[in-house]
Amino acid sequence: MIEKGSFNDKETFLSLLCYPDEGSRYRVWNLVPKVLNNMISEGELLSRADCLSQLLKSNNLEVRALAWYQTLPPLLHVLRKIPCSIINYCESIGGEWKELVSESCNEVRKVCSEN
Repeated sequence: MIEKGSFNDKETFLSLLCYPDEGSRYRVWNLVPKVLNNMISEGELLSRADCLSQLLKSNNLEVRALAWYQTLPPLLHVLRKIPCSIINYCESIGGEWKELVSESCNEVRKVCSEN
């Protein structure tokens, strides 16, 4: 519905950014670039950044890796300082995900060094 532009319930969307189920929350965060500055503001996004930080630090390796690899990069321009304090969670991802997230870790390191 969001991708088709037929969903415009801002309060529901904002509440879903902190949804308890990490898999569902991850999917909602991936939609943020489509609604940022149209349905929600950067300030509203920043006020819920802790909910993304939880995904970036998740004990579920798949959720954590996907959040670093897919969710964070298109939002890094808005959430510049958020991942700097938790970059070790990106760097600690190993196994089959290590190579995939390494580019994201490098991009975050670069942004952090600019701040």
